[in-house]
Amino acid sequence: SKMRITQNQHSRNYFVYSADDEVIAAELEKRTEMRMRQLPFAAKAAVGVVIASLLIVLAIVMLCGDLDITLGDDSIDIEASMWSDASIDYDDIENVEYREGRVEGYKVNGFNSAKLWLGIFKNDEFGVYTRYTYRTAESSVILTVDGKYVVIAAESDAETREIYERIAAELAE
Repeated sequence: SKMRITQNQHSRNYFVYSADDEVIAAELEKRTEMRMRQLPFAAKAAVGVVIASLLIVLAIVMLCGDLDITLGDDSIDIEASMWSDASIDYDDIENVEYREGRVEGYKVNGFNSAKLWLGIFKNDEFGVYTRYTYRTAESSVILTVDGKYVVIAAESDAETREIYERIAAELAE
């Protein structure tokens, strides 16, 4: 039945078929008198190329990216790959806390990778909050800014602790 369409085709017609289909291949060997133009495609090869391309893109997205937290004279500037950057004036910070251990929560909107957790998150303690953290961070700085929470964490606990100490010193002035 796969070959029935060929019965009414002429030399100006095209027969497009899967070169991977064993039934069609066997029928084509039997039918040497076919007049139409044949356009085989290799579905398995095409699928393989698409899957390989997607895996490469996925690996790049999941393993790349960076988070840069800069403590300036008047503000904290956060540049994040795959998520919006932020600038927080020290004058807008109501409270700063250093916390050992992970801040739990689930992503509402944002970007997660093998390296970064960025975006809008939610948990029972803070409700909805903004997060700029490395996934492996075991400590965090929790800022209260205009009644909302922002959780930040550098790549190492020592860097995160330094961020906390510098922000706390700015707020003490």
